[in-house]
Amino acid sequence: MLAGMKTLYFLQNTFLCCIEDAAFMWVQDCYKKGIPIDSNMIWEKAKSLYDNLKQKEGEVSKAGEFNVSKGWFNNFLKYQA
Repeated sequence: MLAGMKTLYFLQNTFLCCIEDAAFMWVQDCYKKGIPIDSNMIWEKAKSLYDNLKQKEGEVSKAGEFNVSKGWFNNFLKYQA
């Protein structure tokens, strides 16, 4: 893997970890408060977190696009359980 590709891969993974960590904290907060949530709400929250983080990073962000897919959601549930 070329150095530039390694850097981009690292940035994408770091960006994704930030989104997943924030989504997990949001889910935990909802459970603590007794707020019922479903998969659609988690998907929307993850997309919102991505949009906010991307905007915060501005044009210099190399995070790429974030696809809140069924695969992402299943992995999120698996690793956050």
